[in-house]
Amino acid sequence: MTNSGKELKSIALVFCEYLGIPPLQTNDVREWWIHALGYLDKATIDYLYENFVDAPCWQVKMMKDDLQARKMELKMCQIHDSSREGTGEEERVLC
Repeated sequence: MTNSGKELKSIALVFCEYLGIPPLQTNDVREWWIHALGYLDKATIDYLYENFVDAPCWQVKMMKDDLQARKMELKMCQIHDSSREGTGEEERVLC
């Protein structure tokens, strides 16, 4: 594992412990991070995104991009749910 891979793994493990996210049995830190995002609610994602350090390293940029993508995903799910209210239609959307 490269130094940058070790740094990303350290960041991911801190998030796991701090946020109480169950660990994923994988050595792929990117896979773990995507797994962890699924456990975070909108308020936590917003907080992390707004307060994340704007470090120049690619790991932090990648994590901020992922947080932004998850924010948009949750927003689209919310819009989708509200557009279905009152129509009696049901559709499962994974968010």
